[in-house]
Amino acid sequence: MALSEIEQHEKLLDALGVAPKEQDPPETPEIAQQRAGYEEDIAFYRARVARAEVSLARADALSATISDLSREQLLIDLVEVNSFPLAPQTISLALPSLYRVARALVRTPVDWWDGLLAEKRTPTIFLRMAGFLAFAFLAGWAVCFLTVKYLGRDLRAAEPTYARRLLGTIAEGVSRGIFPALILTVILLRITSGESVITGPFAEVLATLCVALILFVLAWALPRAALAPDFPNWRLTVLTPEGAQSLSHRIAILAAIVALSLFIEGAMSALPVGQQLSKEAGALHRFFFAVIIAAGLLAILQPRLWRIDPEAARKRSEEDETSTPPGRGSFWVAVHALFAVLAISAVIAGLFGYGQLGAYLIESLILTGLIGGGFYLARGLLRESIAVVLRTDLVTRKLAVQHRTRRRVKFWLRALLDIVIAIGTVF
Repeated sequence: MALSEIEQHEKLLDALGVAPKEQDPPETPEIAQQRAGYEEDIAFYRARVARAEVSLARADALSATISDLSREQLLIDLVEVNSFPLAPQTISLALPSLYRVARALVRTPVDWWDGLLAEKRTPTIFLRMAGFLAFAFLAGWAVCFLTVKYLGRDLRAAEPTYARRLLGTIAEGVSRGIFPALILTVILLRITSGESVITGPFAEVLATLCVALILFVLAWALPRAALAPDFPNWRLTVLTPEGAQSLSHRIAILAAIVALSLFIEGAMSALPVGQQLSKEAGALHRFFFAVIIAAGLLAILQPRLWRIDPEAARKRSEEDETSTPPGRGSFWVAVHALFAVLAISAVIAGLFGYGQLGAYLIESLILTGLIGGGFYLARGLLRESIAVVLRTDLVTRKLAVQHRTRRRVKFWLRALLDIVIAIGTVF
């Protein structure tokens, strides 16, 4: 804004012409007054710009300082030795703290209701909440139903093409994962808005519940859509039917455990300082979930679940999907081994008192798996989009691109796409 004002006043000043020199005749008092006013305004706005630039420089320096302090604090937390979670003394001190926190969490809705003003304690509050939830779920159900009906899997098709399977997977993932997550996001924004009647720790607990449910829905629905355990002909991967079934179930269980851990962690942090977990209870809680999540990761990484179905691999090869599927090749074996080693290391770290380090490793593994899975699905979508574009009438007829040339273009575009996806995934 200040820069535009400076430009505007400089144009007005230029319109007055060059200021007369000492040997030149003086200009009229009105022109001199206008010139002085424009120069004063320009100096004022330039000072504002300078102050803003100084503030931005200070903000950048402060942001860099905060980032450095955050990294230093993270390193301190990771190497800090806490209470040994399985020590009898730790357990004896942790159990009463866990009980008090659980009781405080259960009382959050009661405390919220008791803290409401008398004029707000009316049945209309619950009616508005119920109406909002009913509208959100009905609208979401309608959209999901239409998406699955018109874009989902057609079970009458015995041999759907890869493009059709990909479209069906996207429709299933969107209807059972993306849309429910969006509904929960709307509810989350409603709870955290300034106009919400739900406030205090109860609002934070509900917000944490929404975040945990969003994570669970996405982590359950998207892999299940890609694995298609109940519809082998519509599966994107070339895994065996038994492997796809087991992976789908185990991923769902692991997603539920991770969501529960996230909810408990966030809900406990929403309580007042005096009601939060003790150090001993925190160490026991982190170790307990680290063991369960690590066991879930190891269950998912079992090699027998990632075996390749020869018939599915043959069909994929015929469809020109030459990429190495998960579960085959030295790269994926190394990835499985690395994940297994880190999962076991997280449990060992927590057992010896490095609870923050164990939790950090587990969280990083989960996040890496989610990001990797998302990029893998995006890669399949973009690779097929390249093939679809090269098969259009514009390319084949109007531009008259030869089949051999299209194959070369498709190969190099997919190779470039793989490089971009690989860089994005690693970053």
